[in-house]
Amino acid sequence: MLFPITPAGTKPPFFLVHGLYGLISKRNTAAMARALGTDRTFYAIFARGTDGIRPPIESVEEMAAEYVKEIRSVQPSGPYYIGGQCAGGLAAIEIARRLSESGQQVGVTLLVDPPPLPFGDGGNQLIDIRPQVFQQMYDNAQKVFRRKVASMDNAPFDMNDPKRMHAAVVAGIKSAIAFSRFRPAPYSGATAMIVSTARAPAYLQPELPWQRILTGPRQMHILPGDHTEIFNAQLGELCRLMRLILDGVSVAEPNAADAGGEKIAFASG
Repeated sequence: MLFPITPAGTKPPFFLVHGLYGLISKRNTAAMARALGTDRTFYAIFARGTDGIRPPIESVEEMAAEYVKEIRSVQPSGPYYIGGQCAGGLAAIEIARRLSESGQQVGVTLLVDPPPLPFGDGGNQLIDIRPQVFQQMYDNAQKVFRRKVASMDNAPFDMNDPKRMHAAVVAGIKSAIAFSRFRPAPYSGATAMIVSTARAPAYLQPELPWQRILTGPRQMHILPGDHTEIFNAQLGELCRLMRLILDGVSVAEPNAADAGGEKIAFASG
């Protein structure tokens, strides 16, 4: 589901894919919109089914195919600028790969603190959902939905409608399971990662999967803190870096290192 945040910009649109449970908070999109400016068209992508009406998506492959169709409905041709928040980075890579393989020009793909390991390649496995595991996931997802939807002016569903709330939460769990099963194919396009210090080692070690997945030009920007802090205490710096990356401004200075062709910049908090 494509939601226009800043729909009337003159620069190529930026499409940001939701995180693990299929939503992006209003606080995050509002801060990003302010940083990107009114001249950058900005869309957020929510998972199908988080409106509590449509059937949920069952796989990241299905997710990417549908999101490509929605993206091209508002931008028929490239250059495309795709991003992903947390687990959404996995979908962003697949979207960018599909667009590139169809002959479309893809600009930088922006990954914001994606999972330390792609789930399907040694990370968290959620495939065997026992009743107690499902209930724990349901409780966690419901808390996330209540917190995020309560802050939205244009929420995808009414929290006071128990049937739609339940359907939306189940769709969020389906999204999490889809990410858990996904094995990303290698992508040779340009990527930029903004990551927390807590997760950074997983992207730098050559024996870990990220080095085999992102095979093209890559830059990395490391912000202090953990995954939660990057979207809270570091949100302002995160948004500033997003704007500079999408505008093509070099931000790998002055605290920068070159690791085998990969540009790494450390931001002070």
